[in-house]
Parts: sequence; structure tokens; C-alpha cells
Amino acid sequence: ATRLYVSYWDAGMVILDIQDLAHPRMIGRGNSSAEEEGDMHSSLEVPYFGGNIALTTDEDFSPVFNLESVPSDIWGFVRVWDLSNPAAPRQIASITSPHSNSARPDGFYAVHNPVAWRNLAFFSWYTDGVRVYDIATPSSPQLVGFFDAPRVPPPESMRGGLPVGAFWGVFVRPPYIYA
Repeated sequence: ATRLYVSYWDAGMVILDIQDLAHPRMIGRGNSSAEEEGDMHSSLEVPYFGGNIALTTDEDFSPVFNLESVPSDIWGFVRVWDLSNPAAPRQIASITSPHSNSARPDGFYAVHNPVAWRNLAFFSWYTDGVRVYDIATPSSPQLVGFFDAPRVPPPESMRGGLPVGAFWGVFVRPPYIYA
């Protein structure tokens, strides 16, 4: 482990060489386009691909907390990165949930944390539940399983907070998946 992947919100995914911990060195950076909002929350190198593939999640809450007043803002999504040249990461795919490309106000449809196990990628997607993708072909991820969060209104004491049934994290210890 000589690389560190740092998600830096609007500055994207920063890749650092940490062989000398006292003097980390920037190798490269993958970022969203100038037209996109960013909000890169998590970065993860997928060990299955020997350092050549990474996943990042854009955790965007602006459909509800739209401080910039961006019209038709969406919840965010997963980016799949080719790291064969770590100095110039290249986005090769994106992954969305059923509602993440929308501005629906009836839940939180942002993606949070990624976890990888072999060729499978697991995502906690708040109100859209837990989603599992086969990324054996990284440029063409395939949904292989999901567990949707229950759609129940939050109790009065939670109004304004996370909707009941939202998944904040996922943890994989085969044969179990904890959400």
C-alpha cells in the first residue's frame, strides 16, 4: 500500500504516493467536469484490479439543500476510474440508482460509501437502499442485487432528518452484507 486515494469534494479524487509518509507526493487527480457540481465523497481503489480501477461517489444533497440554486440538480452517482496511468485517471463509467439522476424531494437518493470485494462493488445509497454491481468489466458495471430501503414516513420527531429506512453504510464480510 503505497498510494492514498483522497476524496476532496469539488477538487475530486487526489492520488498520493505515500512511500515516504513524512513527504507524500501527489501523483494525479481525477475530477468531475467543470459543468458538474462535484461533491466527491469517497474514493476507493478496487484491489481485484491490481491498482488499475478506482470508484468514487458523489454524495450530493443539493436537491434538498440547494444552496447554489442550481436548476435541475441531481443527487449524485458513482464514477468508475481507469488508473492505468495514475497521473491522469480517466472516468470510464458511471453508476446510478433508480432515483439518483433526479431531484426527487421525498427521500435522500445520494450515494454514500463504496465497498469492494473481488469483482463486486457495494454501495449504500440512502433511500435507494444497498446496491451491488459486478464490475468485472469496469466500463460496463452490471447490477446483480439490491435491497431497497423501506418507504415509510419518518416519525414526527425526525422531520427534517434522514428518512426512515435510509442506508448510511455497507460492510461486507462474506457470506454476509451488513447495512
